[in-house]
Order: sequence, then C-alpha cells, then structure tokens
Amino acid sequence: MSRKKSVSEKEKEGTLKPTRAVVDKTAPLKNWVKAPIKLSENGTKIYSAVLMLLITNEVATKLDTYAIALFADWLDIYETYSELCRDKGFVQTFESGATNITGYFSVKKEANKSVESYMKKLGLSIKDREMITAYMENRREEEEDPFSAMARMIAETD
Repeated sequence: MSRKKSVSEKEKEGTLKPTRAVVDKTAPLKNWVKAPIKLSENGTKIYSAVLMLLITNEVATKLDTYAIALFADWLDIYETYSELCRDKGFVQTFESGATNITGYFSVKKEANKSVESYMKKLGLSIKDREMITAYMENRREEEEDPFSAMARMIAETD
C-alpha cells in the first residue's frame, strides 16, 4: 500500500493542484477579516480596532483573529460588569446582615484576568508595550504608541 504524499511534498514536486493549496495562516493579514466568533456590537468595535492596529503594524495573522476576538469579548464583558458594579455596588447585603461581594464583581474580576492574559498574548501588556515603544522610537519617533492608538480608536468608535 502506498503512502499519501503531503501537501508540502506535492508542492515541491510541482504536482499540487491549485484548488488544494494550503492558505498560509501565519502570513501577515493585509485586510480586515470577520471575527471567527459572534461578538456584541461593542465587542465587534473592539475586535475591529485591535485587528486594524495589528494589521497596520504588520503583525496580525489569520491565526491571531480568534485570540483577538476572545480578547474583544472579554474586554466587552469587563466593561459591561464594571458599569454594573458602579451602578449597583460591589457589596451585597443579605437580610441577615451578612455581606458578600456581588456576582457582578466576581464576573468583572474573572474578565479582568482574561483581558490581561490576552493582552500578553497579543503583545499589549505593559512589558510588551515598552518593548514595542522602544522599537518604534528606534524606527520612527513620530509614530504613535500602538496601545495608545488602539485605545484612541476604540474611543473614537463609541
């Protein structure tokens, strides 16, 4: 029984059919692509702003879109529950007089952990931003810090 040839083997031999060519998911994206998961209206704005920031800086790939979408979703959840905490408070008081943190605060806390995790993965943490800023200063001093640009773009879409 013969062994199936891999796509890369067929490509090297020149026998790969164009309809079966593998799309390089690690090549930098040139244009905006739809989020791979369903997002709220605000989550979609965040996704678009972050994706376009990373595309502009030629670092976004097709593989990154899922992480960017999850980041946008968690940031949207964080913003929603931060507002609920401001409106309804962080502490709930029971009829017995006992107190506890609200469910809103618990969700906000978990969302914050996820946002911070995805920021690191996407190069948006403070440490990564300092490295990017140092790189940008060496490249061109007049360019805006990528994290500041993302925050500005999100604010402009509201």
